[in-house]
Amino acid sequence: MPLRIEIIAPYASMVPQIEEALPLFDSHHITYHVGNLEEGVTIAQALHPDDTDIIISRGGTAQLIRDAVTIPVIDLQISGYDMIRSLTLAKKQMAHTAIVGFSNITSNAQSIMSLFEWHYQLNTVTHQDDVLPLLFDLKEKGIKQVLGDVVTVTAATKIGLQSILITSGTESLINAITEATHLANHFNKSREIKDVFEALFSESYPNYLLMDSNETIVFQQYKDYQEMPLSDSSLRSLIHVLQQRDKIKTIFKERRTVEVLAQRKKINQKIYYLLVFSKDESEHQRATGIRLISSPPLYHELPEHKTLKGTAQQFLKRRQPLTLVGENGVGKKTFARVLFFSE
Repeated sequence: MPLRIEIIAPYASMVPQIEEALPLFDSHHITYHVGNLEEGVTIAQALHPDDTDIIISRGGTAQLIRDAVTIPVIDLQISGYDMIRSLTLAKKQMAHTAIVGFSNITSNAQSIMSLFEWHYQLNTVTHQDDVLPLLFDLKEKGIKQVLGDVVTVTAATKIGLQSILITSGTESLINAITEATHLANHFNKSREIKDVFEALFSESYPNYLLMDSNETIVFQQYKDYQEMPLSDSSLRSLIHVLQQRDKIKTIFKERRTVEVLAQRKKINQKIYYLLVFSKDESEHQRATGIRLISSPPLYHELPEHKTLKGTAQQFLKRRQPLTLVGENGVGKKTFARVLFFSE
């Protein structure tokens, strides 16, 4: 099955680089769309995890997508060559040029500036809303040109500043697709192993609940129940006890009688609570009852006595214990003898 990669480009001029790189990965199924920040997030949220193995984007858009979806995201890095190319274009106005962007841009720029002893003003932002106020301030201080990502260039255009978009070249995109291939293959192998173990576990334990230390449900399955068989209060009390003990086996009697095997497990330095539910075995051994309310001798075989006898014999044929309930003198012993000798 081909690897399914979605590239979400934050700017339209990346499309030619994508189309240039696609023939090198013809064994993959690669699609692409253009969308910056929230637009990119909207595109990513429309993807289904069963149809997309991994997403490639860049900068702030990649960060937002990573927080919004469960599909793995590769951040398309800006190579040293990409940065040198952009800084060289701005070199004539170095004294009046500022670099504005997220840390993936400014940290890369810092390394290049140190290497070539260039002196651009660096400004790192953590949120897109910080960009426009910062550019107003830089403009008042004499900055005439800015370098940055799409957010920076868009904001600079609004206030009349010259701008240069730091773009990613084809070689950077090829590196990102190669990295995405390795990461996606790793995730797919891990997912396959997880699915196998989950299937085996679910078969052995048809009713279970797995929670993390924040009491967030990780997995759950209830084949014998319509919903989780414990009330919220019982579940909380059980988790509280598990915080002190590693393993508990107990029975809860609420809407139904449920046997619970609960365990606290520490995996990769994280605490998990596993609860396995089953129908209380003693419930199956508990006697089925018949209440006797009449006192005439049962050997007369009155119609109501025949009905009681037939009902009782059905339980006895299934080897189920039977309890006779009634006031003194209604004939419990006689009924028991009749059943005994009728076998």
